[in-house]
Amino acid sequence: MIDPTGPKNVANSGAQTTDSETVGDLAVAPVAERCALSLLADESREVRRAAAEHLCLTARRFAQVPPEVISQVFLEPDPRIASSLVSFLAAANDPEGVAAPVCARLLSDERPGVALDAATALGDIAAKSPAPLVPMTMLAQSAVSTNDLRIRAFGRVAELEVAVKNDTVGLVQRCLEVSERAQIKDLKETCWFTEEALTDAKLDKIVAGLCSTGSKLRKLALRIIGAHAESLQPAQRAQIWAGLAFMMDTFEAESSAIQHEFLSAVRLSEMPAALAPMVESFVCPEHSDVSMARDFSAVYVARHQRPFAGLDKMCEMLWSDSASLSGGAASNLLLLAKVDDVPRDLAWTAVQHALEAYMERASDSWPVRKEFLRAFYYFDSMHAEVVGFCEKAIGRFKSPQEQYAIARLLGVVPWDADQQEVLGRVADLLEELSQSPHDRVAEVARKLLG
Repeated sequence: MIDPTGPKNVANSGAQTTDSETVGDLAVAPVAERCALSLLADESREVRRAAAEHLCLTARRFAQVPPEVISQVFLEPDPRIASSLVSFLAAANDPEGVAAPVCARLLSDERPGVALDAATALGDIAAKSPAPLVPMTMLAQSAVSTNDLRIRAFGRVAELEVAVKNDTVGLVQRCLEVSERAQIKDLKETCWFTEEALTDAKLDKIVAGLCSTGSKLRKLALRIIGAHAESLQPAQRAQIWAGLAFMMDTFEAESSAIQHEFLSAVRLSEMPAALAPMVESFVCPEHSDVSMARDFSAVYVARHQRPFAGLDKMCEMLWSDSASLSGGAASNLLLLAKVDDVPRDLAWTAVQHALEAYMERASDSWPVRKEFLRAFYYFDSMHAEVVGFCEKAIGRFKSPQEQYAIARLLGVVPWDADQQEVLGRVADLLEELSQSPHDRVAEVARKLLG
């Protein structure tokens, strides 16, 4: 079960512009740009290539990075097209700060040339934002990376910025000169055991810990990010996102417990919806609790997008052969519905998926049904909608197992005592079930009425 806490990303909007101005809302973008974005997913490689090259030429006309570009850069099999999209990311206006984390993630890309182009793009981004500086300096200062071509690609553009913007190089060198134990002690004393807002210098120290080679230090950095998430400023969040993205391939090789810590930091850091495809790219064993957490995190990050992305993949685990995984999937859907700023239609869609799966698995083993009921035992919202579902379900699902499942569901949901109208409807349903010809159904309904 995942705790998705963390507020609120609001998409930017814009107005119609001339060719010399930037494009805000895609709905009013010039036809050529709208067409190019839609053609990024075309079946023809030549069409996708032309679309990507056109977007590169018009990158400065966009007020922010379109989500279509980020989605396609992780899906695109052709390295030349992927590199064009990376070049777009470096050139486009980026008030949300999404280009740096995407390019940082692509530093480990296996498509020929894409990682070097991502490093070059990060050099361009570093001229406008400090987000790439700590991760790239950590990479440059590590002994195994002294001849890394990515560092050369980054440094050609960003060397002066690294030198003059802050003491990033010196900070990283000091971190690398001391033991992991000493760094952990320093981070705890200066960043964790304090309620003060994080300064930029402290944030650099946290990101350096996050990007270090020490597993315990990385784990502590993740927890500090979670502890200070609500007080981070927008520019600081962008630096956190870049550090998390830079280390994704490292966390992919960690234990499942650490991977859960990583995905928790992703949610708590309030990544913008545009970065959901990057979250989806996290590699972990499929049909596992970690893959379930990854899919949940991607849906959570994208919760304000229309249409809602990733929900179907998240729901696949409802049908797992493992009782704990199917029940965990139901819990995650119900948790998603309880997040304060989740749109109401997304919340009910998530709950409905869990309800439908529970009913369709009414004849499955008791451990499976028990895990679903455990999920609903903690569900304390959308009660009127749940009762409405049960009212229709009594007419739809007629077998003894299905009727029994409805009765048990009515018995575990923590109904709000102040909702008299809802409680009355629940009592009416139980009264109807108490007259069932199926003894087991009637018995449990009478017990609940009593």
